[in-house]
Amino acid sequence: MMYLEERRLVHRDLAARNVLVKSPNHIKITDFGLARLLDVNEKEYNADGGKMPIKWMALECIHYRKFTHQSDVWSYGVTIWEVMTFGGKPYDGISIREIPDLLEKGERLPQPPISTIDVYMVMVKCR
Repeated sequence: MMYLEERRLVHRDLAARNVLVKSPNHIKITDFGLARLLDVNEKEYNADGGKMPIKWMALECIHYRKFTHQSDVWSYGVTIWEVMTFGGKPYDGISIREIPDLLEKGERLPQPPISTIDVYMVMVKCR
């Protein structure tokens, strides 16, 4: 994530489906189709319409379509959750329309059974 930020790149679609595992200690982020390169003075990218991966998005992305390095960090937290649940679907059984209300109420994805509290706290702090 730091690598992308240093290069002023906002990915906008970080999810387990876009991560390749080369070895246990070497992964690669893929699918840069939604990625945007920010200008030197820009801190965010404001998206127009189009389909978006709502269940991986931070609240400001859902409401205002405002994407930042911090919103990529949010998606990283969801991606960790996917890995720790062996490919579980975030907010499974919850409609996309309900996601903003859940997030506004402070609800987050549950702690995966194999996750230690320390790892879960890293996930929750990804905002």
